[in-house]
Amino acid sequence: MKNTHTLHLLIDLQTKQLNNLLENVTDEISNQEKNNLNSVKWLVGHLVNTRLIILSTLTKTPSDPEFAKLFGRDSSGKIDSNFPTIEELKEKWNETSDKIALEFNTKSNEDFNEKSPIPFPVGDDTLIGFISYLVYHEAFHIGQISIVKRVVNIN
Repeated sequence: MKNTHTLHLLIDLQTKQLNNLLENVTDEISNQEKNNLNSVKWLVGHLVNTRLIILSTLTKTPSDPEFAKLFGRDSSGKIDSNFPTIEELKEKWNETSDKIALEFNTKSNEDFNEKSPIPFPVGDDTLIGFISYLVYHEAFHIGQISIVKRVVNIN
């Protein structure tokens, strides 16, 4: 068994959790901002951006710089007319998640034990440490979406 088995299961679980959270969330609803919280749409875009970073790291290819401008760490967090629709974001989430699953199936333990190209404060400078940190980051934002849905009365 690969040393990434549990991490792969967590990524799968979070893929399903986000899809469940977004059931019946329309584009209009996803744009709502209240109490100085990020909108559901921005949070979903930010999660997709995180998955794109994981995928680009696994494939050793560049991530999407335009997507990072809209939803990355230094973006405003405010609704932008250039944002994709919530449906487009869900499609990108699932498409990127499927590609990550394929990469997990083709990589060896040695691949995941390589030094991470991006340093993160987790005390593990390997690729698996880097991805583990991003999966933790995703869980935080998935919980945040659940809270934002309650605040803006999304059922």
